[in-house]
Amino acid sequence: MKKSSSGRWLKEHFSDVYVKRAKQEGFRARSVYKLM
Repeated sequence: MKKSSSGRWLKEHFSDVYVKRAKQEGFRARSVYKLM
C-alpha cells in the first residue's frame, strides 16, 4: 500500500510547475520560489 502512495506522490511532484521551473533554472528544490 505504501509503495503506491509514494509512487503517486512522485508522479505529482514531477508534474509540478515549480519543480520543472526549478530544474530548468538549475535549482535543486522548488522551495526556492517560496523563499524568494
